[in-house]
Amino acid sequence: MTSLTWTFRLPQLLIVTWRAQRGVHDEPQHALMGPITPKMLETMEIPWSCFLRKPPILAGIGSGVAHMDSTGRPYALVMQKGTVAPYALRAGAGGLLVHVVP
Repeated sequence: MTSLTWTFRLPQLLIVTWRAQRGVHDEPQHALMGPITPKMLETMEIPWSCFLRKPPILAGIGSGVAHMDSTGRPYALVMQKGTVAPYALRAGAGGLLVHVVP
């Protein structure tokens, strides 16, 4: 994220999970990542915004696309705990399906 994408202006839309976000109970192994996730993105000069917690969760993606189009650099969408929930697999689906928590 700090070498090739910066030098060669390779836009990438990042989906980042925010484990142990401040004030949200999570597993102890996420305790360090919670407070530093936003700081890491900011240190790497990667602008970011959070997914909305209800539909349309991608309503804010326009600013990310505009940033990538104008700069050629990455943009991060940060997913907070509880944004999506498990969804039962259907026969033949072949993968994990998720749905937005209402």
